[in-house]
Amino acid sequence: MQACNVVPSIANWNALLQSSRLDCHLQQHTFSRMKELNVSPNAQTYQILLTRLIEERHFEMCIQLLDEMPSFGLTPNQVTMERLIVALAQSGYPRLAIDFVDSFESNTLQKLSVDIWLDILESAASGYYETGVDRAMSVLRDGHIALHEGLCLTVLNFVSRLGKVELAKDILQQLQNLGVAMREEHLEPVIEAYLVMKDTKSALTIFYSMLQLGLSPSSATLRPLTLAVRNDPDLLDSTIQVVDEFQASGKPSSILPYNALLDACTRRGELTRAIEILKTIKSKGIPPNIDTYNSLIHSCASQVNKDVGTAFWNELKDSGLQPNYRTFEKLIQLHLKEGPDYEAAFFYLEEMKSYGITPGVIIYEDFVKKCVRFHDSRLTLVLDEMKEMGYGISISLRRFMEIGGKGDILGLEPSASKPDES
Repeated sequence: MQACNVVPSIANWNALLQSSRLDCHLQQHTFSRMKELNVSPNAQTYQILLTRLIEERHFEMCIQLLDEMPSFGLTPNQVTMERLIVALAQSGYPRLAIDFVDSFESNTLQKLSVDIWLDILESAASGYYETGVDRAMSVLRDGHIALHEGLCLTVLNFVSRLGKVELAKDILQQLQNLGVAMREEHLEPVIEAYLVMKDTKSALTIFYSMLQLGLSPSSATLRPLTLAVRNDPDLLDSTIQVVDEFQASGKPSSILPYNALLDACTRRGELTRAIEILKTIKSKGIPPNIDTYNSLIHSCASQVNKDVGTAFWNELKDSGLQPNYRTFEKLIQLHLKEGPDYEAAFFYLEEMKSYGITPGVIIYEDFVKKCVRFHDSRLTLVLDEMKEMGYGISISLRRFMEIGGKGDILGLEPSASKPDES
């Protein structure tokens, strides 16, 4: 065309840009050539360029083009902006997405589709961007847009971290409107949200409602209760009272709330309070489970109370419960903790294997450290057994053995996971 002195029209240039959309370098070269020839782009030019850049998530270049457009008296069209905003949200940039919404709607007096706020909400909730979640929920409510179940779960995960209880209620109502049957993953975040606000009674109300609905909460369901009581010991007595009230009111009985409180006492090193809770459990006629005894033995290990720990082990066996890995891990830690009398630790190691439970490398490393510190000839047996299990000797453990265990306090030095194969 140029050889024939025919000046390409903007339509010709746009056709070239469109035809080169699969080759970003060629398209960019074409656009640069337009600028060199002082060809003024039009709205379609920018739409073609922005469409490719949005697809490839080149957001910085998108912003550059959007900044150029006003100098030619142009504004992006609604479809292009909606694509850009959705792409930003899906890429984890909810703040930027909202900024573009506000900028476009204020400069053009056009309203973007309300549906884009579903993507913004998911992005904001996933990134715990509270202002973005509040804004998106407000727009969606005004637009009477319902959330799908997956998005509801994302928002529930968000509210569980920030304690936004009213929003949690809103989401549960939306799930009911969708006809979704309540499940554990719907209600557990609500429990956590209440506990963030230190409202243990409301949290336990949800928990006992789960039992009445025939759901199966696990120990993980009330882990937030453990953390709340651990961080605020003043909650312990009031929470025990709340649990007792629920048990007395005819609600389905459960060991889980008591176990959560036991675990909190363990984490705080309060063995006496843990034993008091065990007495309460027994007085209510609720049989302790393996997690109950594991927490109690863990508490004994923390306080190095071997006699009480052994008593709990005997009680566990008499109850007919099956010990698990954590049971033996804590029993071994208890008897390896202090002093030269650690014969019982070897007994529990053999007991562990007799139950078909394979000891982990960290347990063996603790035995190695103890044997090294007390020049125990059984060190060779422990090392041989580690080798049979396929466990390598970590660099830090090898170094510990070389220096004869000097300067280490058993149980406080973390074991390195990377083995030294030499």
